[in-house]
Amino acid sequence: MLIKQAISSITRRTAIAAGIAAMSGAALFSTQAWSQAKEIKVALIAPISGPWARPGQLMQMGAQMAIDEINAAGGIKSQGGAKLKLIIADAGDSAEKAKNAAQRLIAQEPDLMGGTGAWLSSFTLAVTEVTERAQIPWLTLSYADSITDRGFKYVFQTSPVASSQSMGSIPVLMEIAKSATGKPPATVGIIGDNTASPVFFLKPLREGGLTKMGLKTIMDETFTPPLSDATPLIQKVRNNRPDMLLFITTTVSDLKLGLEKMNEFRLGKGVVPVIANG
Repeated sequence: MLIKQAISSITRRTAIAAGIAAMSGAALFSTQAWSQAKEIKVALIAPISGPWARPGQLMQMGAQMAIDEINAAGGIKSQGGAKLKLIIADAGDSAEKAKNAAQRLIAQEPDLMGGTGAWLSSFTLAVTEVTERAQIPWLTLSYADSITDRGFKYVFQTSPVASSQSMGSIPVLMEIAKSATGKPPATVGIIGDNTASPVFFLKPLREGGLTKMGLKTIMDETFTPPLSDATPLIQKVRNNRPDMLLFITTTVSDLKLGLEKMNEFRLGKGVVPVIANG
């Protein structure tokens, strides 16, 4: 529905869309009329290959399902029933590859109307440097605060930023812990990867947020994804035994390795409660 609303008023490079404006607090105003097109191209940049391929493939499936539904319902009626066409670009396994994918996409598809992606915040930061210069409206689910902190006019986050998520979620988790055990947790361990979203998620917690909530950080580890072996990280958990562990990763496979290692070290099944994404 959001895609349909957003594209119903799209011009060649900008859009007037109530759905987008409601989320972003700003509207994009058309500078060039684009009327009665037979086909409207929208892009998805996502990691279709590499360690983040599974989330990228799910994004592709979801986007295609949405477009098929809109087209089956008659397309974009304000554009004479124009059909949507999904253009896919593989972000690969690095921010540089994601940026190159965006550059190729814009060069090959000069009539591109807008897009979304690239899942990993580090990739999205690189991609939107390119799409902003081309004045292509871009929606993203990526979390890093810096995505919309740069003063860009054509980039819109459709979810709360990472710092807001972390500062809002920890007090709730502490209340849940208190109701389950009779007392709130006193110590916390942190494991996070060094990509943009986990960095911004953990930043306010590391900079005094946890202390203000009455939590003492007794371990704090950072790694570069993807993990090949979680043993050194989980060994630190076993040595410190925090009341709860924040395991903030961008790759489900990394989280899986960590949880398996925790079970191997007999830290699973609630011995050390884990708060994670993925």
